[in-house]
Amino acid sequence: MRLIGISAAVAFCVAFLAAPAAAMPRERIMCPMIYQPVCAITRLGRHQTFSNRCEAHRDRARIVHEGECRRPHR
Repeated sequence: MRLIGISAAVAFCVAFLAAPAAAMPRERIMCPMIYQPVCAITRLGRHQTFSNRCEAHRDRARIVHEGECRRPHR
């Protein structure tokens, strides 16, 4: 088994974190479990509240505003 040096491991981590989210499979994007809700439009055109920006980006949704999605007034 070959061990890699610290600098090689750091370079790999930096390259992995710097890669755009669209280039990575969704399963590989890990989001923090922090509740900072955002309202976003999904690829199906529906408004949906996501727990944070990372989760919205992971699902390739377009963020509309900070906070939970509001229900339309009747």
